[in-house]
Amino acid sequence: GNYAYSLALGLLASVLGLYMFDAECWSGKLALVFLDVCIMAIVLGVVLLTLCIADRFPYGMVCLFAMFQPLWLLAVKLIFYGEVDTRAYVSWLSGPLFLTSLCTGIAWMAWVFVNPENEWNLLKRMESAEQSGCVPNYEEYPDCRKGGVNSTQEQTCFFY
Repeated sequence: GNYAYSLALGLLASVLGLYMFDAECWSGKLALVFLDVCIMAIVLGVVLLTLCIADRFPYGMVCLFAMFQPLWLLAVKLIFYGEVDTRAYVSWLSGPLFLTSLCTGIAWMAWVFVNPENEWNLLKRMESAEQSGCVPNYEEYPDCRKGGVNSTQEQTCFFY
């Protein structure tokens, strides 16, 4: 949370520094090792930044999943199937990826429907807003006020 802006500025400065020093043109062995370490640090910094801002942007975790899914599949290809043609390897992936998405979808649906607390609806949004200290907007949504539209109570109708 609090360190997100500093981390983002540090990542931006790192990328800008590598760009200014023409890192893509480095050819020495030590320079390439240093470049690999810098790139790894930047990637880890982006992951850490995503985790730091997950309270404000919860879809960041889904983006990380979407980013790293192809990367780990590429790593599996390089480590275990280095001799296999890339086109053949990619054609093998349709079944496992479909199975993964099907299992993820079924698990999520089961999680949502097994417990009503897991459903994201107006009640859950208002409840979460109240727990976080966010004040309900009774001007735009007067029906949410306990006691009706003309009530002066500062409680939400469906919590009590």
